[in-house]
Amino acid sequence: MRAIILAGGNGSRLKKYNFQNTGVPKPMLKIGDQPLLEITVRRLRKHGFKRITIMTHYMADIIETHFNKLGLPEVEFARSKEGLGTASPIALISDLKETFLVVNGDLLTDIDYSSLFKFHQQSGNVMTLATYFDPAEDRGGLIVKDGLVKRYVENEALQDMSTSIWVCEPGVLENIPKNKPFNLDDLINKVAEKEKVSAFKSLNLNLIDIGYDDRYERACLKFEKNKHLFT
Repeated sequence: MRAIILAGGNGSRLKKYNFQNTGVPKPMLKIGDQPLLEITVRRLRKHGFKRITIMTHYMADIIETHFNKLGLPEVEFARSKEGLGTASPIALISDLKETFLVVNGDLLTDIDYSSLFKFHQQSGNVMTLATYFDPAEDRGGLIVKDGLVKRYVENEALQDMSTSIWVCEPGVLENIPKNKPFNLDDLINKVAEKEKVSAFKSLNLNLIDIGYDDRYERACLKFEKNKHLFT
């Protein structure tokens, strides 16, 4: 199984914990005693992913140096260009010939990656989006009918919300313009117009985007109290 982690962001929304104050890019902020990105990689390995590509951009050398020192055989790197959004960087990977999972590098989550991947394969559809609902979050909402995602709606907390974690077939890449900004919501809406996009809904899911100071602090507290969920 193959996974891609998007880790190119600069953390521009962070104030206390931005790179000027910490010296590291957002995905390398520590949760407990290790960077969040390392937690994600280790969970993916635990769930059976044998090839993990980390998409880097901002302060890429720091990320690559850290994981090269760890010597994890599953991990490789690909560098993206600036400002390509949350979907276009995927199209830069030249050898995506198999089903793959994508997760943002700034998420602390206990999602069952292997169950999501298996669900997608059994669905027979070209794309599966992991969904959940948390009234305290302001992530984009999804219109879902009969288990299929029909449309992404920006900034509306509908009954299904996007986790920004997805699985798809390599043919989906044909919908992504190369070297142009293109986000996951654009991809969802473009694919859903002509093909089936499955919804994999998780109940009681822990998912925190550390893009803001208060959320990063909340993620640290959640991890300390529930380490068993994330390791």
